[in-house]
Amino acid sequence: LDFRADVCQGLRTAFASPSMAKDDRAHYKVHEIKTLGYEEDAQALKLLRDAAYQVQPLMRRRNWVVPTLKEFYPANANLLGLNVGGGGGQTKEIKIRLRSAYSKLSFLRYESVLGTMLHELVHNVRGPHDSIFYKILDE
Repeated sequence: LDFRADVCQGLRTAFASPSMAKDDRAHYKVHEIKTLGYEEDAQALKLLRDAAYQVQPLMRRRNWVVPTLKEFYPANANLLGLNVGGGGGQTKEIKIRLRSAYSKLSFLRYESVLGTMLHELVHNVRGPHDSIFYKILDE
């Protein structure tokens, strides 16, 4: 997954088109960010803000909207993210695990958080984890 190239391409695309005003694409972003309020909450908020900021050019290029991005801490240790209502532009929120399943004070690496964010964003347009889903994720 080469998300850095995709995000950089998104930056170039977002600012290269003189016919499209910046405000025309302002809707395509994460609109609200929420944490769980656990200890080290500022670190959690920073991880979510950084991920939302980094994927914004991609979201604008693809016309993707995420009303709410939330931290979550599911009981299932293997669950890293969840797109609530996804597919067909119906996403209501994306939830991302930021902390280790074994310690609420230990954060996952930013690259893991960003990878999960990208994965969940693809669910905006494709639900099942099939070849079409992974083709979009690989773009």
